[in-house]
Amino acid sequence: MNKRISIVIYSMIGIVIGLLIVQQFNTLRKLDRNDSRDTNYNAFRAIKVLQENNRNLSAEIDTLREKLKQYTSQAQKINVLQEDIKKNQLIAGTVSVSGPGILLKIERTIDAVWMVDLVNELFSVGAEAIAINGIRLTNDTLGFSHVGQQITLGGVTLAAPYLVTAIGKADTLKDALEQSGGILKRLQAQYPALPLTLTKEINLKMSANPN
Repeated sequence: MNKRISIVIYSMIGIVIGLLIVQQFNTLRKLDRNDSRDTNYNAFRAIKVLQENNRNLSAEIDTLREKLKQYTSQAQKINVLQEDIKKNQLIAGTVSVSGPGILLKIERTIDAVWMVDLVNELFSVGAEAIAINGIRLTNDTLGFSHVGQQITLGGVTLAAPYLVTAIGKADTLKDALEQSGGILKRLQAQYPALPLTLTKEINLKMSANPN
């Protein structure tokens, strides 16, 4: 809709400029047809009319350009608001989301603090949505904790293997996890020979949370 408004305004500016050119052309053509008796008078009068028309049409163009600026500014504000709404919906888990991303499979039980670090790392590099063993993380999701040897998330026990799903720019997410000194290197240093698999995915899907 905003793009259509801009096109209409640009078209109107083009029409106004076209009218200005046509009026100038017609006025000059009339001067060419006048006889020598009143050429000076008609020329003076025509120039006055032409100047007045130019001023009016220039003012019209300025008005249209100002309207275009206002519409553009409003469109930019609307876009920012729409982006903020989308981010909040993703954080709240109220909308489904799909797109490229990564799958990380951790085969053995790890301490809950490592899961916290892993999730923070993914969000910090632009993950739009994250789920662990099918449970989507949102602003209402309770933190990770331990019950015996098991990690819990929001009161739900997460049993190994842990399947971490993250939607976002796959290359960015994967590189962040695999970088030297990154979360996976530190995790494997803490748990030697920890079996894990990290893959990039073309199209992952997460449903909106039922609540």
